[in-house]
Amino acid sequence: MRKLLIILLLAFTTNAHSQVIKDQQGNYIVAQAQSTGKTFTDSKGNVYPVMMSINGKLFIVRTSKTGRIYKQYLKIKE
Repeated sequence: MRKLLIILLLAFTTNAHSQVIKDQQGNYIVAQAQSTGKTFTDSKGNVYPVMMSINGKLFIVRTSKTGRIYKQYLKIKE
C-alpha cells in the first residue's frame, strides 16, 4: 500500500521543468508517467509496478533505507 501511495504522490506532483502536452481541445496539460499494468520483481522478492515515462522509458519507484524516493530505469534486453 505504501508503494502505491508513493507512486500516486509522484504522479500528482510537478516541478518547474514539467513537460506539457496539448489535448484534443487545444488546452495544455502536464504530461505524467503512466502505469503499464506490469510488475517487476527484484532479487529479494519485492514486487514493484512498472511505470512508463512520457519519453517511453520504463522505470520503477524505489525507496531507500533512509526514506529517499527515486526512479530506477529498467534496461530491457530484447
